[in-house]
Amino acid sequence: MPPIVGVKKKELEILQDKFKHIHTKLFKTVKAEEFFSDIQAMAEQANCTVYSLNFSVTNTATEGAGQSKVTNNISTNSATLTVAGNYTKIINMINNLQNRSEQVWMDSISIESIEDSEVLKCELTIRIYVIDDKRKQHRG
Repeated sequence: MPPIVGVKKKELEILQDKFKHIHTKLFKTVKAEEFFSDIQAMAEQANCTVYSLNFSVTNTATEGAGQSKVTNNISTNSATLTVAGNYTKIINMINNLQNRSEQVWMDSISIESIEDSEVLKCELTIRIYVIDDKRKQHRG
């Protein structure tokens, strides 16, 4: 085997290992649906009061500037959550949101006090990446 083939094979193995690691940080479609349907329950388990919860989905897999051709099946799902609670309860809720094998990004967190009380209002935007696993299931 020529030396360049051995080098390229090793580079490919390294890239495959990196892909496997990154792939474990992505949500599968069903897990993402479960995660978002459980957000309000997670907040309430931390004894936070939910004021609002808004969702959005964005396709992140495009090719070339201005083109909308999908090159793989990864999308970004995000939610903006507004809750009220004391500092410890809010931190517990955030920890519960992130306590999973898949990666949950906190894009923004804003905490402000509610007048004349120890209660805080927290607005946070969370983001996850979802890999469409339906194609894999259809191959059977």
